[in-house]
Amino acid sequence: MNSGSAAKQGFGSSSYRGYVLGALLLAYILNFVDRIMIGILAEPIIDHFGLTDAQFGLLSGVAFAVFYSALGIPIARLSERVNRVYIIGTAILLWSLMTMLCGLASSFWMLFAFRLGVGIGEAGLTPPANSLISDYFVPSARTRALAIYTMGITLGSFLASLFVGLTGAKVDWQQTFIIVGLAGIPVGLLILFTVKEAPRGHTDPVHAGATQAASLKSTLEELVRKPTFWIVTLGGTATAFVGYGMSNFSISFLVRNFDISVPNAALYYMAPLALSGAAGTWLCGYLVGKFANGRNDFGLRLTAASLVIAAIGYIAAFNSTNKAMILPLLLLANFFHYWHMGPMYGSVGAVVSTRVRATAIAVLLFVINLIGYGLGPLFVGWLSDRFTASKLVSTPGLDLARCLGSGENLSVPHAAACDAASAYGLRTSITLTLFVFFLAALMFALASLRFNKDAHDAAPSLDS
Repeated sequence: MNSGSAAKQGFGSSSYRGYVLGALLLAYILNFVDRIMIGILAEPIIDHFGLTDAQFGLLSGVAFAVFYSALGIPIARLSERVNRVYIIGTAILLWSLMTMLCGLASSFWMLFAFRLGVGIGEAGLTPPANSLISDYFVPSARTRALAIYTMGITLGSFLASLFVGLTGAKVDWQQTFIIVGLAGIPVGLLILFTVKEAPRGHTDPVHAGATQAASLKSTLEELVRKPTFWIVTLGGTATAFVGYGMSNFSISFLVRNFDISVPNAALYYMAPLALSGAAGTWLCGYLVGKFANGRNDFGLRLTAASLVIAAIGYIAAFNSTNKAMILPLLLLANFFHYWHMGPMYGSVGAVVSTRVRATAIAVLLFVINLIGYGLGPLFVGWLSDRFTASKLVSTPGLDLARCLGSGENLSVPHAAACDAASAYGLRTSITLTLFVFFLAALMFALASLRFNKDAHDAAPSLDS
């Protein structure tokens, strides 16, 4: 239990807190560079291994999400008992190694296995990082700090897109994985040797109670009593389902529908979109910090509104036939897409007691990543294959297998029909998936109605 003055000041000096937050942000940036690079390189990987969109969805979604999701809760439980900095640093080194190995894969299943390894490593970052940030920053500053941390998603997307855009003509997809994996090694060492472990519960009010770790049973019992947690989890899962499914195929959409090269799609479309998303994430955190007065229901309401705007913008963009309108519409949609990140993490941390905070985040991420990340890309890919196949029915002698390049030479008309069907299938698949955003908006709106009660009642449950 800490003093009132400690709770008001946070852990360490203001400049050191800024340094720690910056170091964790850098780790999260690399986390997302390594995670999403496969989506940016979708078309060359699909061509190299002759994959269907569903197979690529399996590779880019399920392969990563299985262990990433399964290990999240055990790692969070571990982080409530042992040094969180050691967990984070070791995790960075592991996923960086696995990313390098992805560049050495010579078959679909080898790449699948190494992506599983990336998921194992990346599972060790966010739960302990969220817990560490909560002990460094006072409650009134946490949502803002978490919003800055989660800018790693969009900044990581920007740097990954920028790298491919600038080097795509000179570096193949295998070399790209090796280079970005190598970049993580010094960051892991930086975390291990320069970041201090904060006392647990340091910034919580005096009445927050003991900070010893709770049992898994008592943790789940506490979460059951928090409807806000589960509603926010549903909203976050629906958002991730759309977001990961769409983002893993966005460059493929641009390549197939507008004949834009992968480097140009990455540099002139995806990189600006990432900056737009980062700006939106920061703005939401700023608005919550400026006007919410510690009430995260305000952030949840902003989230609901932002997702509606994002959905409308994305649907318009993916169905526009005017190439000049694609980027402005995508920029608008992406600006509002990630507003949910700070309020989502902040509200979950606010409605549970200190002792279960890391595990609560891990449960949240388990559901979000298993369903959202694991199934989102697979669903978009599967649906794309179905619509592509349906489009090919009208062309005699063509089917999905022939279009994938099974060794048969296609005539010019047949090749054009394959390209048109593939473009149509992916565009239709992404469009239909985007309507799930409206369900996500509804969930966050409902969570805002219950948040204040659950936050007020937040107290550590008795360990069993």
